[in-house]
Amino acid sequence: MEIHEEERGNFWRNAALVLIGLFIGYIIGRFELTTITIKNNQAVPAKNTVNEVQNANTNTEEATNQLVVSADDDPYIGQEEAAITIIDFSDYQCPFCAKFYSEIFPQLKTDYIQTGKVKYVFRDFPLNIHPKAQYAHYAAECSKEQNKYWEMHDMLFEKQGEWSEAEDLVETFTLYAGEIKLNTTNFKNCMTSETYRDEIAKDKADGVSYGVKGTPTIIINGKLIRGISTYEQLKQLLEKEL
Repeated sequence: MEIHEEERGNFWRNAALVLIGLFIGYIIGRFELTTITIKNNQAVPAKNTVNEVQNANTNTEEATNQLVVSADDDPYIGQEEAAITIIDFSDYQCPFCAKFYSEIFPQLKTDYIQTGKVKYVFRDFPLNIHPKAQYAHYAAECSKEQNKYWEMHDMLFEKQGEWSEAEDLVETFTLYAGEIKLNTTNFKNCMTSETYRDEIAKDKADGVSYGVKGTPTIIINGKLIRGISTYEQLKQLLEKEL
């Protein structure tokens, strides 16, 4: 069959258009992939729901970049020179943080902290969606003045459901202070003066600078981890470090 010059020209033009279309599609696909994978140096989708941003209750995610993270002067338990340092950015009103405290922290404490393998640092990260969290963090910091930080820390998580419904937080937390044998007058003065507002704000600003978006977010020897939901997940990460 004879192919006329005009038909031959149309054939090559159409072929060229198909190739151009494929090339443009490839470039767009690569651009979209890059947008997803390098946002904040982590594998984070370009669009997030409020819950995904504010609460780390998704699959475990480990950032690939090594961070230089300060423990500041925040309270810790464990040996100063432990092989592993865990820095926990947490929110006392966050239900996922309370779950971490009740279901993961006890085993972490027994297996790694008390055996000298882990130094555990708690840093404040009250979320804006938890309006009562700020005062809970004040309560913990004010208890630190009387060397009862961890006693208040434990009580705040254990009674989260109770104080989250309270109307007068200062009075509620002052009652808790009495239960752990604090000088309640000094404690209440500390609470009402909001002495630790700047300290808590600094913790939160530091967390944001490290890539913390929600709670709980832990940093293990400079590696930022989101979405820890079981002790076994955490144990696997710790054993890698050891």
